[in-house]
Amino acid sequence: MGLSIISLAELYDGVFSSRDLQEGQSVLERFLHGVTLVSLDPEICRLFGRERSRLRAAGSIVADFDLLIGATALRHDLTLFTNNRRHFERIEGLRIESR
Repeated sequence: MGLSIISLAELYDGVFSSRDLQEGQSVLERFLHGVTLVSLDPEICRLFGRERSRLRAAGSIVADFDLLIGATALRHDLTLFTNNRRHFERIEGLRIESR
């Protein structure tokens, strides 16, 4: 399983917003074992720029972090797993799985 470095930043936001910081960090650290972190690269940035420009021209904005996560999945030909399909379904060519 791969995890965008952007998603990791969002997970840490959740940890630091939780009631029990130590427990949150412990749960996150256990989750990260066996997970491959996927960093940003120039191709992800290109895909981000292409999609952001296309969506802006269509009057349809996607939050930058969500767009970077989607661009990461596109770049690596991955299926994006999310509980918030609505945030990602406007990204062209992105495969999405959700509950």
